[in-house]
Amino acid sequence: MESRNGLARSALPFPDWLVRFGRRLLQLPDGRYEITFTVDGERRDWTITYKGKIERGQR
Repeated sequence: MESRNGLARSALPFPDWLVRFGRRLLQLPDGRYEITFTVDGERRDWTITYKGKIERGQR
């Protein structure tokens, strides 16, 4: 059984499309978005639509 530290250093094989999608999400500014995935066999595509800012109430 591996320790938690050993697992943290393990390389996990992620598909290229998932890496690209994750990088795209990290580039988005704060706000509300609608994300639509299209999956056609091995082809994955997504559309990201900005839906506006997030309303913050008073605390």
